[in-house]
Amino acid sequence: MLHASWDKSDGFYKIKTLVVEHQCSVTFKNKRADFRLVGKHFLSKLRIVLNLKLIEMIKLAREELSVEINKDCCQKAKKWALEQIRGSVVHEFNRLFDYMYVLRSVDLNGNFELMVERPTVDEKPKFRRLYVCFSALKEAFKKYCRQVISLDGCFLKGSFQGEILSTVGRDSNDQIFPIAWAVVEVENRDTWAWFLNNIRMDLKLENGEKVTLISDMQKGLLEEVPLCLPNVEHRFCARHMFKSVISLFEDIRHYVMHRLVEHKTKSLNWKADGYEVLCNQDTFVVDAKGWKCTCRGWDLTGIPCSHDVHEEAATYDFGPSIPATTSASSQLVVAPNQPIPIDPSIPATSSASSQPVATSSQPKLVTQLRRSAPKWKITANRTLELVHEALDLE
Repeated sequence: MLHASWDKSDGFYKIKTLVVEHQCSVTFKNKRADFRLVGKHFLSKLRIVLNLKLIEMIKLAREELSVEINKDCCQKAKKWALEQIRGSVVHEFNRLFDYMYVLRSVDLNGNFELMVERPTVDEKPKFRRLYVCFSALKEAFKKYCRQVISLDGCFLKGSFQGEILSTVGRDSNDQIFPIAWAVVEVENRDTWAWFLNNIRMDLKLENGEKVTLISDMQKGLLEEVPLCLPNVEHRFCARHMFKSVISLFEDIRHYVMHRLVEHKTKSLNWKADGYEVLCNQDTFVVDAKGWKCTCRGWDLTGIPCSHDVHEEAATYDFGPSIPATTSASSQLVVAPNQPIPIDPSIPATSSASSQPVATSSQPKLVTQLRRSAPKWKITANRTLELVHEALDLE
């Protein structure tokens, strides 16, 4: 362990404490490793690789500097290093007049307009708008492109919170052809009117005759197009809407399709002897292997209850379905509002739909069914036959 401090008398660091042997654990945390120190270390690397990721910087700082830094410190270090390489944003704004001078001296026929705000003479000018349209682009549009132009705007990220406005066309190869672009402070009627007037002057659109303009419903654009280009054919772009809606529904369709196939594949491998039945507002658990149901009807009578019969009948093809009755006698086999497919050749007695089962004959019915029932599960057909026989015995 070593402690040193700065000595103002001679201008050197002097060691105050030194412990050669120590038992301290190794740590990679160091409060003095701020973003400037990390930025200076990565300055040479960022000159070569500008898009160096933060995760890679954190790994390299741990390996090369033996320090542990977080993403916040790493992001500040990268921003500081890039400012040293490219120059700060304020410095670039100070060179806008020089930039405009170079553009106008190189392209004499181009249109480059810079608008600044300077309330008083003593104050420094503040940037508002910048419009750029090279002469080669506007001449090529007049000669080789279709008379269709598109307008759009996009937000700018970073320290300068503005918007970029652009206009593009379509060349003879049906490809996007850039025409002009501008950076404005905000998107409103004033900025769109300024941008449209510059385009009208550069492309010599006059009143917009024989020209089609395509745009979104931008703020202020709908009101300024009839004023700047009264005869233009203004249409709205629906490509992004079409793509979003169709893509959304296609994604939903693909998801549902894969989900159904996946669940069907899983259900084929299910091996369960029990299941749950929802009857009206009640829920019953049927144990098909143990011949039991939580409704207790199967245990008391020995006859598969309506919940098991419904499931059992659904696994066989007994012909066309017959709607179930709601009489007291039919409720021994059929649950209310749950039709069961049965064989239409089975004769139905008149007492099955008109007379309920007497209470005194229930033990005789249970005994008869238990003696005659085989060891395997009673099917729906056999259950109905036994019920009819028991009713005939009365």
